[in-house]
Amino acid sequence: MSVIKELLSGDVSFSVPEILSLFGCAQCVYILTYLAFRSGRISRGTIPILFFLFLGIAFALDLSESSWAPLVEYYPHLQWFFWFSIAPLSTLLVLQIAQITQVPSARYFLLMFLMPIGYLMAYLKVGTSIECKSVVNCSEMFDWLIVVGIIISAFSLLTVWFNKDVLGKLLQQKRGNERFWLIISIITLNVSVIAIFSAVAYDFVEISDASFVRTFVGFAFVYLAATSLFRIYPQAVAIRPKNAGSDAVLSNQELDDALKIERLLAVEKIYQEPAYGRSDLARELGVTESALSKIVNIHFNKSVPQLLNAYRVEDAKQLLVETDVDLAIVSEEAGFNSITTFNRHFKDLTGVTPSEYRSKKACK
Repeated sequence: MSVIKELLSGDVSFSVPEILSLFGCAQCVYILTYLAFRSGRISRGTIPILFFLFLGIAFALDLSESSWAPLVEYYPHLQWFFWFSIAPLSTLLVLQIAQITQVPSARYFLLMFLMPIGYLMAYLKVGTSIECKSVVNCSEMFDWLIVVGIIISAFSLLTVWFNKDVLGKLLQQKRGNERFWLIISIITLNVSVIAIFSAVAYDFVEISDASFVRTFVGFAFVYLAATSLFRIYPQAVAIRPKNAGSDAVLSNQELDDALKIERLLAVEKIYQEPAYGRSDLARELGVTESALSKIVNIHFNKSVPQLLNAYRVEDAKQLLVETDVDLAIVSEEAGFNSITTFNRHFKDLTGVTPSEYRSKKACK
């Protein structure tokens, strides 16, 4: 009630950590709202929703600490639980971002049991200590919680390391660069928390200072991650346009096929074969041509020929800038079946002819 009275009277003031917590919490609410209203399949939205829900609650607990901590007996333990739960949730989120059409294997969800198990172990350890009459106000209990939290966070990051081969393929995929750097920011957040509280465990830093740095790092992360997340998750979470029918949304299998198409284009460069067309791609995926057209139209917003020619033109642009070879050779290397077709599609997509494009780039 005293907080409400202060707000009504206008006497309330916030410290810098509380301001950071307030804005961090608000950004988490914004992200959660975005995910809730844009999610077409709950399976792909569950992990990011849980991640930002826990992070938002952690910010909210920091924000209200001065008012509610004296009233709630286990308040510091709640803060510990929600902040250190970010590590196992981060592992799940990283694995989902890396394999955007797949939910992580069920065994990785076992990481979430580490937090209650760790708390129970610390509780049992301190419960046998004659120095602590109550685990709530026992400094030894909180020391153990910090150590347990560091171990859980480190183990969670180790799980990511064991899956580094999946991360290595990201840069070869469509928007893989954005996903890769979002993963790096998530890992940086967790490494920072481990470093901060390791310093606390060795008495290099006071817990109050560590909490401020943790809040600042979390605040910076949530703002940096939001922009990347909004660009990435339209791929992972189906977006249904207003008044659109069920055909406007890809199924799980169709999204998997879309990712296979990205890999075939980016890695195997199927478009460099001039005769390669819709029937060849449909046969390679094991789908009908009409099903392929639907996938390409929704996921890439193009027809199959437009998609193949767009990649051919991008290759041609690179060859025109980096080499002096004849246009006929550029056309052939890029995957066009004739110089006439090459010129037409190149001008349609760039607004200039190949010769004009090369001349402009040479002048620069």
